[in-house]
Amino acid sequence: GMYECFFTQKNLINNSNGRELMRNSIFAVWSTDEVEELFTYIAETQNTPNPIILAGFDVQFSSVSGSEKRGTFFYDLIVGLDSAYAKSIQLLDNNYRQKNFGNFDALLKDINVNRENLITRYTGLAEYLLANQAEIAEKYPGDPLEVSLGIQLANSIIYHINQHYWASVGDNTKLLNSRDEGMARNVSFLVNTFYPDEKMMIWAHNFHIRHANSQIPTQSTSNPIVMGEWVHEEFLAEL
Repeated sequence: GMYECFFTQKNLINNSNGRELMRNSIFAVWSTDEVEELFTYIAETQNTPNPIILAGFDVQFSSVSGSEKRGTFFYDLIVGLDSAYAKSIQLLDNNYRQKNFGNFDALLKDINVNRENLITRYTGLAEYLLANQAEIAEKYPGDPLEVSLGIQLANSIIYHINQHYWASVGDNTKLLNSRDEGMARNVSFLVNTFYPDEKMMIWAHNFHIRHANSQIPTQSTSNPIVMGEWVHEEFLAEL
């Protein structure tokens, strides 16, 4: 997930082994011996002239431990301006995270009922951070650029909520469209805002990086537009 990889890069990359880095950043399904070697290598590059920066773009939660402090991240951004609002957002995001790691059927039922309220809350968060970005950056003890990450995360969570909603009503095409568009928007943010001077290598399942998935002949009524199509459209000259 986007936050988990940010957390791991910021807090763990210089003092953890490859297995610990994987545990805090990526889905458990990818936690293999071969991938551990990759993460060990990423850690080893941190003290070289060209370190590899770990950055995530998935709208989904990818790690229980790595996502634990996301609500606190939002809290830290806001508390210098409005402690009550900061606490309410921390509680909102902690509750949303907890439900995502609980019973999946119960989560989908909850999203089906509370989708609009959740979207309103996270939209309000993104708008609040954007409207107060300069003042937050002055008071926030971390890198001022992290305020922009907070805005992107809030918008990314909305794609995740919608992904769950489409799952709850059985529309797999819109489910995948929502997730993959959100991932593409996150990639765009990383390239254009968070790491504008860096080269990027995208590591994802083949399905998500296809350039024309929606054009592939299928028995389904429609193929989802996947992340690779949006990225291909925006960055064709740079691919």
